[in-house]
Amino acid sequence: MSDDVPQKMRARYKELRVEQRGLQQRIALLDATAIPELLPSTIKALGRDVDTLHTMLQNNPDDPACRIALGNLIERVLAHPTEPGQPYDLSLWARHAAYTGAMPLFPNMENQSFSRINSDNAVLPS
Repeated sequence: MSDDVPQKMRARYKELRVEQRGLQQRIALLDATAIPELLPSTIKALGRDVDTLHTMLQNNPDDPACRIALGNLIERVLAHPTEPGQPYDLSLWARHAAYTGAMPLFPNMENQSFSRINSDNAVLPS
């Protein structure tokens, strides 16, 4: 910068350059963690699995297959604070692997026990 630029402007320029570098780094991080597009066949398969789960929950909500499928679909449930006596405010976080088809919603469960938990926190048959 030339000497004819006021000191206040030079300081603000430096602040903006630092902010710009920080934003560029955040954009690079977001690009690195971008979720790939879901294929139409994967979306259809997920829709069928969710429809199956819905029907199963209506018919027999105590079925272990329902608990497993629901556990494989949902990563975590976040409860937000509410006023006393007010309904719960919940956020559901989906398990990305279930949406990409990397984790089956309904694993083969014939003659299996249901006590094992995998490294992604999903319940799987032992």
